[in-house]
Amino acid sequence: MDTRRVEIQFRHLPPSDAIKEAVRRFFNKLNGLPCSIERCSVRLASERAEPLCGGPYFVHVEVEMQGQELAIDQASDVDVYVALLNALRDMHEMVRAAGLKRRCAA
Repeated sequence: MDTRRVEIQFRHLPPSDAIKEAVRRFFNKLNGLPCSIERCSVRLASERAEPLCGGPYFVHVEVEMQGQELAIDQASDVDVYVALLNALRDMHEMVRAAGLKRRCAA
């Protein structure tokens, strides 16, 4: 997948190259699945305007594939990375299942 189609937004969190790279690596892994990813969006947010004050942290992931849009939300009081990794893991499973379902229906 073309990584230019991956949108990453931060709200009340400083932009992080490590998070951006983790998201790009994740979506590159989706290329091996039996589906065509058209667009991906990841939004990371903290309730607090001061990023060093701790959570809760929220992650919203959207994937648009073959006319279907999948979305998932995760939250973590511990760390934004925990919420991100859980959301990406769950989205990977959703995309895989949707791709298999679509292939079986054909």
